[in-house]
Parts: sequence; C-alpha cells; structure tokens
Amino acid sequence: GIKDELKETKRATLHGISGLGKTSVLLEFAKRAENDYENIIFLRATKDNALNSFARLAEKVDESAKKLEKDADKAAKFKTWLEANNNWLLLIDNVDVPSEVKPFLPVNLHGDILS
Repeated sequence: GIKDELKETKRATLHGISGLGKTSVLLEFAKRAENDYENIIFLRATKDNALNSFARLAEKVDESAKKLEKDADKAAKFKTWLEANNNWLLLIDNVDVPSEVKPFLPVNLHGDILS
C-alpha cells in the first residue's frame, strides 16, 4: 500500500483519470497519518499555479520568504525548508505533468511525498 511504498522509496504516486477520487485518497491518508508526521503540507499543483503554490507554501513555513518578491525565489525557499527539516509529508494534488513540480522538490528527501 501507500505506507509501504513511502517507507521504501519516500515517494508514492496515485494514478487514475480525473474524477476518480485521488484527492479524497490524499486527504484520507493525511488524516490517518497525522500522528506519524511533524508537518503535513497540502499543495494543489495545477499546471498554471504550481510555482505560485510552492511560493505560498514558503511563506507559511518560513517568515523570511514573505520579504522575497519573485515566486521563483520563494519556491526555492520552500525547497530549502524541505531539505532542512525532517518527518514531513507533502501531499501534491493535481500533478498532470510531474516535470512541472520536480524543480521545486528536494533530491534528498527527509520526508515523504504523496502525489
């Protein structure tokens, strides 16, 4: 299941057509796993707003990101936060093209990513 895949690879991906209920699965997993993680972060990453979504998350986890003007700089700040912190779960919803979110994700994971 999802938990086993995350334990082994730190990443798990849900596949299926639109309207199948993947978002509901993400949210239910987060609810059941809330005691297993220090931080659970939900990101809606549609094609047009992935960068903006990562930038907004940066502002939530790191106050200094609010002082940055460019969303790309804020998104980089969020990536740095992920690299510096442990035991987080990042839920990424609506990933149609994984290459659009990949630049914002750390290479070395100290948490889990479910998309």
